[in-house]
Amino acid sequence: MKIKLVATILAFCGALFAHAADDTLQKAAQDPERLWVDVRSLKEKQANGIEGDGQVEWQGIVEFLSAQGIEKDRPIALYCRSGNRSGMATQLLAKAGYTDVINAGSVGDARKLRGL
Repeated sequence: MKIKLVATILAFCGALFAHAADDTLQKAAQDPERLWVDVRSLKEKQANGIEGDGQVEWQGIVEFLSAQGIEKDRPIALYCRSGNRSGMATQLLAKAGYTDVINAGSVGDARKLRGL
């Protein structure tokens, strides 16, 4: 009985956290100053990309932003095929001192968040 109650409480708390995270991500995505970057390969972007967004493979994200003179406090959103590469790129940027970077997940998630 105790295990079932604990499992129910944990599931409820997880659902609340996920909802709050979704709301935060949705709000962040609506920031008109946010720079959107596709961290997939150029071939992937050409096949199924979002027009107007930057593109660089995830390993080169720090150099890409630095070369463009992007300030470290600029709002940035990254996405890829599944959210894995954009997650790794988010970590690279955090280590480099970027302070407002979100992993928007997949290219489909990025479209949905932006209403595209």
